[in-house]
Amino acid sequence: MTLILQGRRFGFGPQEIRQLPLIRETRGILAQIKAQIEAADRQLTRLRRRTDGIEAAITESQSLRDTAPGRS
Repeated sequence: MTLILQGRRFGFGPQEIRQLPLIRETRGILAQIKAQIEAADRQLTRLRRRTDGIEAAITESQSLRDTAPGRS
């Protein structure tokens, strides 16, 4: 149960969450840990891309606001 809650909190998809206990059962805890690290790396990449997009949108919005006509 803890594994499911952690996976959801960190944004892992249902498929990734479902596979982790199966990996442990069939290949052992070290394989599960490796799979968790790989899933975390994928999630970090997704989050960094989203963060980059958000930062670009903030910069663009700030620029539009700062250069708007009639701005005092």
